[in-house]
Amino acid sequence: MGASFEILQDDIIANRYREPLTADDIQAMMKQDDDYARSHVNRVHIVADFSDIKMFPVGLLTIGIRPTLNNPVHNPKIGSILVICNSPFLTQLVSVVSRVIHINKLGVSKDWNEANLELAKLSQSYRVGRV
Repeated sequence: MGASFEILQDDIIANRYREPLTADDIQAMMKQDDDYARSHVNRVHIVADFSDIKMFPVGLLTIGIRPTLNNPVHNPKIGSILVICNSPFLTQLVSVVSRVIHINKLGVSKDWNEANLELAKLSQSYRVGRV
């Protein structure tokens, strides 16, 4: 599997992606994110780390806008989704998805240093540099 699920702290989870990555890998992470978020009272934040991905799966173009039951973009229990990438393609895709479905819960960071700063803003209990 080209993805792994990690709990950074109770309200922050990380999805780390590696190659070869398939759309099924991403959907499996979406299901796991959804299950985790539904099991918590408070909102959960997701870090989706695509920093090691060079070849993106074909289904990635539509995966963020699919109205599936476990799409984290539509889940009110998920507060923010922070995408770590250094790909102009993926950065633009995040922007397009945000505009198409009219949400502001998606963000992009170029590396874990930027992500840590953003996570500290999202969660008062987050300690910068944990990852």
